[in-house]
Amino acid sequence: AGEDAQDLPFFPTDNTKGAAGDPALRALRVAAQEAVKNDPLNYIAHEIPMSWLNVLDTMQKTNEGSLNLDDVTEIAEQCFANPDDVPKMLKLFHELGNLVYFGDHEALADTVTLQPQWLVDAISLVIRDYDEHDDNFKQATAANNYAEACIELKSKAVISEKLLRFLWRGYDYGYLSTLMKRASLLCPWPVDGNAKKGGAKFLVPSLLQNTADGAN
Repeated sequence: AGEDAQDLPFFPTDNTKGAAGDPALRALRVAAQEAVKNDPLNYIAHEIPMSWLNVLDTMQKTNEGSLNLDDVTEIAEQCFANPDDVPKMLKLFHELGNLVYFGDHEALADTVTLQPQWLVDAISLVIRDYDEHDDNFKQATAANNYAEACIELKSKAVISEKLLRFLWRGYDYGYLSTLMKRASLLCPWPVDGNAKKGGAKFLVPSLLQNTADGAN
């Protein structure tokens, strides 16, 4: 990286040179250390009860993508952590990036996501590059009488609840749909909330494409 790299909003590193041969990589390390030291939330100095860390370790050892709140509370009791502290504990671990938990939302507060990849896998069943994954998607939907719904999703970025439930079989539909709506990855369609014949539908904004004539 040359001198101009100092003005970039990212660090253009060369992994083939290592820290000894790449000044950008050395600068990245310094920036990371400074970010930790200057963190306004001062997480590095936050004292975490040992029992909470034991709870985190035990949850991760389950190898589950997610757990419900009752399971976490039971684990907390086994680790001699105060069950009343579970929401506060999960909030802290969420802020630290150890797990995903939205305790401030009634429909989401019962699920603790331990593996972010679990969420990514579920969401990518809906939000994906259909040019790359078209064959598998088409075969799966056609075999289960969802061919028309598949076409509507790909052409209009609108997905039916029935197709969504099919794609998320094996997942918690209520949790995932609420999470995606909270993140504006799903929006009720039509926007007036009046579902047409055939059940509820949702717009998937990230799948919208510009058409040649400018129509939506």
